[in-house]
Formats: sequence, structure tokens, C-alpha cells
Amino acid sequence: MRSSRCSRARPGEADATRGQHVFTACAACHSLEPNRNMTGPSLAELWNRKAGALASFPRYSSALKSSGVLWNDRHPRPVA
Repeated sequence: MRSSRCSRARPGEADATRGQHVFTACAACHSLEPNRNMTGPSLAELWNRKAGALASFPRYSSALKSSGVLWNDRHPRPVA
């Protein structure tokens, strides 16, 4: 199930202003500070991290932990 709260940027797009605006929807649940977890895990250093693998966040679902997703240019969309 994909999160409907966070908007998705198209792969290959690089627009920092748009990204900052889009992240405001995610900021209610996610921090960009390392290991500062909120309702959702910190998104700091997310790129090339295995989904469900941030050690400081204990509330991942079993489905996410076993998804095999590696956050990179092939899987840039948030999953809930």
C-alpha cells in the first residue's frame, strides 16, 4: 500500500524548490535529522537504505521489512 500523504516526484526530476514544497506533506510524520523518528522513521540518509532497516525505528511492519525494497532511483516512492 502506498502512502497517499506524500506526493511523488517523477524519477529524474531535480527541483529543490518543488521537493521542499512536496516534503511539507511528509514532515508531519518524518524528520530529515538522523535518528529523529516521529510517527514514521527519519528519512535522513535514506538513499540506498533497505526499506524497514533503520535500527532506531522499531515500528516497521513485517511486510515492509520483508519487501526487499532498496530506496534508490528504482524505488523512490514512499511505501506505508
